[in-house]
Amino acid sequence: MPRTYLRVMLLSCIVTLLLSALVNYAVDPYGLYRSVELAGVNTLKPKSGPNGQLVKPYRVLEARPRTLVLGNSRAEAGLDPESPAWPEDMRPVYNLSLPASGIDAALGNLRHVLASQPPKNVVLGIDFFDFVTDARRAGSAQAGEPGDLERRLLVDRNGQPNPSRQWQVIEDHATVLFSLNTLIDTVQTVAMQRMANVADLTAGGFYPMFEYRRFIQADGQNTMFRQVETTYLTSYLRLQPTLYPTAGNTSPELAQLAAIIAACRAANVRLIVFVHPYHAHILESYRAAGLWDLFEEWKRAVVRVVDEDRRAHPDQPAIALWDFSGFNAITIEDVPKAGDRKTQMQWYWEAGHYNAAVGDKVLAKILAEGDPADSAFGVRLTPDNVEAQIERIRTERERYAAAHAQDIEGIRTLAESIRNRTKPSR
Repeated sequence: MPRTYLRVMLLSCIVTLLLSALVNYAVDPYGLYRSVELAGVNTLKPKSGPNGQLVKPYRVLEARPRTLVLGNSRAEAGLDPESPAWPEDMRPVYNLSLPASGIDAALGNLRHVLASQPPKNVVLGIDFFDFVTDARRAGSAQAGEPGDLERRLLVDRNGQPNPSRQWQVIEDHATVLFSLNTLIDTVQTVAMQRMANVADLTAGGFYPMFEYRRFIQADGQNTMFRQVETTYLTSYLRLQPTLYPTAGNTSPELAQLAAIIAACRAANVRLIVFVHPYHAHILESYRAAGLWDLFEEWKRAVVRVVDEDRRAHPDQPAIALWDFSGFNAITIEDVPKAGDRKTQMQWYWEAGHYNAAVGDKVLAKILAEGDPADSAFGVRLTPDNVEAQIERIRTERERYAAAHAQDIEGIRTLAESIRNRTKPSR
């Protein structure tokens, strides 16, 4: 009798586990498999956003994209692979951008895809603060053990076949299929299908941030802007910032950008690099934190890296580098007043993230190789015009400051408040 009971219990556990795994696979709350798509059941993936590092390294290999988007959360939320701005000969597009990731992750992800089936095109969004380091930690950074993301890649940080990947793949699939957490997320995924404005990560790797519509209704975009500005300024003011942590005019981040350029050149991949269209409040945060001169120097440094490749390959098309930062009709969009929970901005979710409508404008410019003289939105940077572009933005800023003195004073006051209560990191 006891043995029979144990057999029944064991069989029941196995059946329950297998049924749970089948349900998790079918509903697929993180978008790892994309084998079953049922309207009203699992087409939206509200639990997928925080799991991009889990899902994207696998899905990009399944997608076999002709065009790859790389960058951080700005690119992930701004460049939609399904946008009509992508020409047919660049499709399919996969957005392999990852939140809170730097240029090192972009390089690793690029090598990962190149090791499988190289794309024809890469669009890389670069972020100023990803290249800024703390002068007090110069020379102290050491490469640690690879994290879960690195273990999912086909090649390691040295570009060699990744010996850790096989076990990471097994661990990931076992966790997704058999864990209780996944089962809970599966149930919630089904329950949230009919909710308005929920988070999602599309099959193309795009994170549209639609849940921010609910946040706007609850708090208003003024509050959301201030929250982001506070977070960013706190990070800025903890540093003794520098672009060049060692002697000379280079850094690990600039070297990684050069490595991305070299990898694309070697694989005959067209590469387009662009600087994000930061909202004016972010630019003013740079100024309030004493980073403006460094921001300008960063553009010169990136131009120098890109131009080194041009001079090394004079008989081949130059890498395109576009600058969308500045004070123009899009980036100076007015932030709703405090307490306004109805107005939704046309171009931005909050200070740190522009929406896909701005991304479409970026794509329209860089993919059409627009007129370099047209500086209304986006300028292709070269050694010949980078100083003129820097000076033009300074002039734009003077006009912005004259018309938005209250906004600037609010950011300056916030920076002073944070500075007074924040001790620099040691």
